[in-house]
Amino acid sequence: NQLADNYEFEIGGSPSEIAIQGELAFVPRDLAEQFPQARGLTERGIDSYAGAPLRDASGHVVGVLSVMHSKPLGNPELIKSLLQVFSERASSELERKRAEEALRNSERSFSTIFHSSPVAMSVIRVDQHFRIKDINNAFERLFRLSRDQAIGHTTAELGVYADPATPTDSLFNVTDTDQHLETWMNRSDGTQIFVQISQNSFSLSGEHFITVAFENITEKFNNELAIHDLNVNLEHRVEERTIALQRANEELASTLETLKRAQEDLVRSEKLAALGSL
Repeated sequence: NQLADNYEFEIGGSPSEIAIQGELAFVPRDLAEQFPQARGLTERGIDSYAGAPLRDASGHVVGVLSVMHSKPLGNPELIKSLLQVFSERASSELERKRAEEALRNSERSFSTIFHSSPVAMSVIRVDQHFRIKDINNAFERLFRLSRDQAIGHTTAELGVYADPATPTDSLFNVTDTDQHLETWMNRSDGTQIFVQISQNSFSLSGEHFITVAFENITEKFNNELAIHDLNVNLEHRVEERTIALQRANEELASTLETLKRAQEDLVRSEKLAALGSL
């Protein structure tokens, strides 16, 4: 026995057409007489045929498992039973391979999205003492760390948090789906940035993970700090001007009081002078 070469043939008018429609096809002998249009088989000397449909998980026919021979097939019931068993096993195997391929495509899609994201992200494995499983390209650019330097280490080992008191191994509650934190963080070159951190926890195949996103808000923080300082200075200036205005008002009131007394003294003097003339 040896493997036959691959070849193609039209299924129209052949017993494979019956199998592809979901029925078991069995032709124990005289294939050319019963299916004269199946020239793709008869020209290769095929005399007998047995085929069963292959189905996916939804029950849709996706292919045919067939046995073909140049001689008549004996013991039809045994061949039908075996073909049915093998077709079911082959269907399961095809479905498993399709599921694996779909999973690989999904992983490739996720990896492409993950690494193309403009937001720095890391994936942390909770079950391995919060060690980093993966980081994306934006993470490398933000913290100036390579994947080889980060993967397999904890954030405490990398020393990315500027405040040593930050509980890096339990920074977030893994039972919460969404949390935020703002803190100063270190880059590998020694510079510091102010970062907003968001996290989301999830489980996959019985393992617990945390996806962490890092957004550099240093410029925003500095702008808010500058606005705050400007407001504080403005309040001080308003307070100083208010005090100066109050003092000016007090001095003006004092001057007016002095002028009023001088006017009264002048009127009194003129009255006395007029009295003296009389």
